[in-house]
Amino acid sequence: GWITDQFSWHWIFLINVPVGLLSLFLVETMVDEPRLIVEERRRRWARGAHFDFPGAALIALALGSLEVMLDRGVQDDWFASPIIRAAGIVAGVCLVAFVVWEIIEPDPLLDMSLFKYRSFASATFIIMTIGVILFGTTQFIPQMVQQVLGYTAEQAGLALTLGGIITLFTMPLAGVLSGFVQPRILMGGAFLVEALAMWHMSHFATTVTFGEIALARMWQGAPIPFLFVPLISAAYVGLPGAKTNRASAMISVGRNLGGSIGISLVQALLARRQQFHQARLIVGLQPLNPVYAHGVHSLTQALTARGAPPAAASRMAVGTLYQMVLRQANMMAFNDVFWVLAVFIVLTLPTIFLLRRAPLAHAHAHGSGSTRAAPQHAS
Repeated sequence: GWITDQFSWHWIFLINVPVGLLSLFLVETMVDEPRLIVEERRRRWARGAHFDFPGAALIALALGSLEVMLDRGVQDDWFASPIIRAAGIVAGVCLVAFVVWEIIEPDPLLDMSLFKYRSFASATFIIMTIGVILFGTTQFIPQMVQQVLGYTAEQAGLALTLGGIITLFTMPLAGVLSGFVQPRILMGGAFLVEALAMWHMSHFATTVTFGEIALARMWQGAPIPFLFVPLISAAYVGLPGAKTNRASAMISVGRNLGGSIGISLVQALLARRQQFHQARLIVGLQPLNPVYAHGVHSLTQALTARGAPPAAASRMAVGTLYQMVLRQANMMAFNDVFWVLAVFIVLTLPTIFLLRRAPLAHAHAHGSGSTRAAPQHAS
C-alpha cells in the first residue's frame, strides 16, 4: 500500500524478485526431494528431454482468453461485446482441445489421469473454491475501504495486516493438527469460521472503524491454513508417489484459476448490486420526499452559515446528499457480496466429504513403534 501511494502499483511485482531468489536458494540448500521424484527425473533425462509444446500452447491460449473474458467482462457488458465473445469461444475450444490432447499425449504437460483419484479430484475442486474466497476477499476488502471509507492504499494494506499476522501463527498449528486430526474435520471447522466471518462482514456500515475491519479480517484469515494444509495432505491420498510432482502443478493451476474466477465474479456481482441499490435509493431524492426536503434545507442553512452564497449552498447541499446516497448504496452492495460469499462457503462445505480418510502421522507412529513415519507422511 505504501509503495502504491508513494510510487506506483507496478513496483509491487518487484517485491517478488528478492523473495523468489531467496526461496530458490533455501529450497536448493535445505529441501530434500522424495526418492521417487529424483529417480523419475533421471529416467526422463536418460531418454531425452521432452516438452509438450502443443499442450502448453493450448492451455496458454485457453487460460489467457479466459483471463481476458473474466477481467473485462464487467466493463464490456460481458457477451454483448465482440471481444468477450471471441475470448469465450477461444477459451472454450482451446480448453476442450487441451483436455483431449493431454489424454492422448504419452508425456502430457498436465496429467489428466490424476482426476480418476477421488481425493485428488475433490481437492482440486475445493482448492478452486478456496481461491475464490481468498483471492476474492484480498482484492475486495481494500476496494471497499478505499471506495466507501476513503482509505489510502497504505491504510487499506494496514487493514489487512492483522489477517496476515494471524495466518503466520495458525499455519504451524494447522500443520501439527493435520497429523492428528482428519482433514475433513479441520476443513469443516475452518469453512464454518470462514462463513461466519463473511456473514459478519455483511453487516458493515459506513461508520465501521479501522479496528473493526482489522478484527474482521483477522477472523477471516485465521482459518485459511486449516483449509490449505489438510487439503494438500488429503489431495495426495491414494496417488502413486511418482505422480505427486504433477499433482502439485495441477493444484496450483486450480488455486490460481479459482482466484481469477473469484475476483471476476465478485466484481460482476458488486457492479450489479451497486446499480440496484443506487436506483432504489435515488428514487427518494426528490422534493416531494419530506426527509429529502428537510435534509436539503438543513444542509443549505449550515453551508450558508459558513459563508456560502444561498444559491451555491443549495446546489452543494443537493450534491452532498447525493454523495451520501451513493456511499450508502456502495456499502450495501459490498455487504450483499459478503453475504453471497458466506452462502457460497456453506454450499461448498459438503464437498469435503468426498475426500478420502488420510493416514495420520501419529497412527503410523503408534502402529510401527517408531516416530519415523511422521516425516515420511509430511514429505
